[in-house]
Amino acid sequence: MSATFRTALFLSASILLNSCGSSSGDEQDEASSETNRPPEDTLVVVDSIGVLAGDSCYMFGEIVDAFPMSDGGVAVLDGINGRVRVYDGEGEHLLSLGGMGEAPGEFQYPNQLAVLPSGKIVVAEMLLGKISVFDEAGEYETSWAFDEYGVFQFDMQPFDDSTLVFYNFSMHPTGGGLSVRFDLSRYAADTGQPLEDFVDFEGEADPSTDFIPGYICFATDHAGRLYLSRCGAESWTVERMGAQGPVDSIQLFEERQRVALESDTADVPGAYIVGYMYSQSDGTQERMYTNRPEKHPFISRLACGPDGNLWARRGGSGQQVWDVVSPDGDWEGVCRVPAADAMSDPQMEIGPGGVVLFDWDPMDCPVLYILDRAGD
Repeated sequence: MSATFRTALFLSASILLNSCGSSSGDEQDEASSETNRPPEDTLVVVDSIGVLAGDSCYMFGEIVDAFPMSDGGVAVLDGINGRVRVYDGEGEHLLSLGGMGEAPGEFQYPNQLAVLPSGKIVVAEMLLGKISVFDEAGEYETSWAFDEYGVFQFDMQPFDDSTLVFYNFSMHPTGGGLSVRFDLSRYAADTGQPLEDFVDFEGEADPSTDFIPGYICFATDHAGRLYLSRCGAESWTVERMGAQGPVDSIQLFEERQRVALESDTADVPGAYIVGYMYSQSDGTQERMYTNRPEKHPFISRLACGPDGNLWARRGGSGQQVWDVVSPDGDWEGVCRVPAADAMSDPQMEIGPGGVVLFDWDPMDCPVLYILDRAGD
């Protein structure tokens, strides 16, 4: 595929990533009326990494992803200079890797970062579909790419020591135009060998296609278990999957209601609305978007936290409220994130090593904030 077409595809496949602020009073009142409500806690800032001027190891151009590691450290992906920086649990710089370029171990469009339990560091690049793998010392090992062009990785998470799960969007030429694909699949980290499809939705790039079955959010425990929530689910449901597919499901909050969208242009956290080019009958091209659901999903983000529990961010515009659920489905707690209220586009990453927060569109210099429960 030509570079010109790849660029056009990237521009047409713009991703509308929706920010989430504080929850509204109505949503809080509804949640507080639920039965058997567990204790509520608050996540507060306990440390930060990032300076406007000074040591270059602590200066970021643009934080596009971060990964809290099991040893308490954190890896940070800078999308402007194409570098990954790794810090220990005290915020001290340990190593840097990558850089902008086309040589092995360099990046052009880095957008996702993961650290395997083995310590290997993995960086994904949108559009190119390229995956680069480094050892725990930051030395480049190998790279591979998806078969499709124009792949955008919504999310990438370790499944276990040697495999990764990707939630991807891609477009494919067909006899009469293009098709749009959303897939959630597991791959070997070192080789890119496909191992398992958990979700595989493909539909014609046409206004009549319902793309909602492709909208999902997921989390992994990094030890062979995957948790999946579907945007269109009619109840609060999390599906549990193993290496070979479905295992069982968790169902909670029977009295909780989904929040209706305010308009057909409203933000829908948890639903990746994607632009595509549609060929009309007269041959002209028109830019269209995959359809929005009528209501917000019950769950807009999933994560496996440092406590071994499942963290589920509540659906509904403007929510930064997380339900904490045990792997067996017990409602363990509620966490709010007031530090995100002052951010224009907050992004919270939860992993085995803790919780971090950053702003995709900061007013001043990019800073990574380390969070912890106020009650700890």
